[in-house]
Amino acid sequence: MVSFQVSYVPNGQEAVTVTNNGARFTPQVPELIHKAKPGDQYFFDEVKVRCPGDIAARNLGSLSFTIK
Repeated sequence: MVSFQVSYVPNGQEAVTVTNNGARFTPQVPELIHKAKPGDQYFFDEVKVRCPGDIAARNLGSLSFTIK
């Protein structure tokens, strides 16, 4: 894991986006996750990894979650 972006979209409000470098969550990511309420959405974008032998990181795309 090289990096990723997490966007938290509270139901009916503006998005908050945090960039995370490395495989471990920076302190800002758990803060966003702990705010989860029904109807909120999370987007993990620009998920980049480097496989053995790769010169450059690969973009794996995005994941999205809606809290029920």
